[in-house]
Amino acid sequence: MSAPISPETVVLPRFDVRVRRVEGSFLVGFAQATYSLSESGAFLWYRIDGRRTVSQLAELLAVEYDVDRATALADTVEVVTEWHSADLIRTTPSRTRSRLTGVAGSVPAVDPATVRAALADNGLIPEPCSAVLLAGSVARGWQHARSDADLYVTSEDPWTGTSDGFNPVALVPDRVPTATCYAGDLRLEVRYWTEDQVNQMFDKVTWARFKETDNTGELLSEYEITFLGRLIDPIVLHGADWLGRRREELDASAYRSMLTLRALNDADSLVEDTLGLLESGDVPAAVLASQAALASAADALSYRDRQYGTEEKWRARRVAAIDVAALPFDRYWALVTMRDFDPSEPERWVESVLELCRTVAMEVEV
Repeated sequence: MSAPISPETVVLPRFDVRVRRVEGSFLVGFAQATYSLSESGAFLWYRIDGRRTVSQLAELLAVEYDVDRATALADTVEVVTEWHSADLIRTTPSRTRSRLTGVAGSVPAVDPATVRAALADNGLIPEPCSAVLLAGSVARGWQHARSDADLYVTSEDPWTGTSDGFNPVALVPDRVPTATCYAGDLRLEVRYWTEDQVNQMFDKVTWARFKETDNTGELLSEYEITFLGRLIDPIVLHGADWLGRRREELDASAYRSMLTLRALNDADSLVEDTLGLLESGDVPAAVLASQAALASAADALSYRDRQYGTEEKWRARRVAAIDVAALPFDRYWALVTMRDFDPSEPERWVESVLELCRTVAMEVEV
């Protein structure tokens, strides 16, 4: 049990608490539960910063609403206690020091049998089906404490069971039904693809398509790019033979070259933008453009080595996974965090990023 709220307690809101103003009301909370704050409650909420004590908050309240300090303190302790009980605030900052190394942390691995049982118990596995794949960060061992598990189910027939949404795709049919359930505390998000949709995706990444009409995979939607990339390293719950065939098909396709060339083109365009901005004297914009160029160059290297993914939060993991001389992780991380950036000479840092982009362009073969 946590210690009771006292006048000397220091509090701050949790980072995952959502805050909204709706028609004059001030709402805080989570997706599952929302709390409406009074005017004085909103006044206090705005001033919780992880430095002020409850007593100091009460002092501000007393002055703002012209009440005596004893009353203000009693009211502040009461409301802060309610917020703490509702898990809206923390009593002390939670600081965890860590060093990013590209190696998964201490989050326990997911048990595939437990996931499959949860899907079966909720009637979310069609019969028959070609494959059931657990993919994404959970499959790679990159998951964090609040990660969802992404599952891909393929079958000949469209999904007709329970669905709570869909993902739009540039295929026929043009949507992928989704459903969710839980395996313990782990949220499972399931996407249902037909075999015909999968075949259509592979038709978009043929070498004929690459050479004749679309060498950067522009016809692929974001969800299609993600699906194909996640065929590389999923955890198979069902359909190992299916995955083996599809993975061979992916390796023989132009998918890798399409994504790599797209990333290189993006990096080249951003380098041009950066140079133009420097020439026009817009240094802040040039710094931002060069950061984006660095991200695209890192993606090109990752895609070349079949570390697929489009989520920015996992880019550092992908760079660490490939571990190549053209972009050692330590150098990449120093640039991303702008460790050597000198505000008095920003051009030098920008030029170092552009030099790296040039090196990557020479290193990567499409």
